Amino acid sequence: MLKELSRLEKECVARKALPVAGVDEVGYGAWAGPLVVAAVLFEQPVFIAGVKDSKKLTPEKRKQLAEVIKEKATSWCIKQVEARDIERGNLRELVAFLMEQSVAELYPPPQVVISDAVKLNLPCTVVVENKADSNHFSVACASIIAKVYRDTLMEKLSDYYPQYNFASNKGYPSREHLNALAKFGPCKEHRLTFKGVIRGYYSERNGDFKKIVIFDN
Repeated sequence: MLKELSRLEKECVARKALPVAGVDEVGYGAWAGPLVVAAVLFEQPVFIAGVKDSKKLTPEKRKQLAEVIKEKATSWCIKQVEARDIERGNLRELVAFLMEQSVAELYPPPQVVISDAVKLNLPCTVVVENKADSNHFSVACASIIAKVYRDTLMEKLSDYYPQYNFASNKGYPSREHLNALAKFGPCKEHRLTFKGVIRGYYSERNGDFKKIVIFDN
């Protein structure tokens, strides 16, 4: 658990380099469903008990924290892009674009943005750090609201496509998901340029991958 602000966030407070925003994405490696980005801005130091990397929290705890974060944050923004749009572009560039767009909608504009492993072109100081959601309070907050938002969408999609069990796997790779693709084929929520989706669908049909264009995602 992030019991306090990171050293970087404390330095921003000491220098009065506020507001500070954290930005993170969810759904990058999924086979199905949207890519979601969230940015969270705090104008003053805030502590919310229990905040940490969203992947280390239970679903119920994430939902509880997401509501508190949105209430206590000065501003926050969520952006998403659907599977068909993901297929048309470069995924890494798309993540950066969504992050930049989400930060641009924060108010007041941040003086410092902490990004989880993605370089951003913004008119402020940008700190890029691997596993920032485990080390920085603001990024952990962004990861939580992004994941709760996306998980809720995937649970709703599961009602339309129960054969894939999106409510459980959230569109990510799993043996069950692979078997469902082999049996039923992909739906419109699947990212058809992803290797796992193509392999799952075609492996039990003809096994011929030479004629299939596969992007390395």
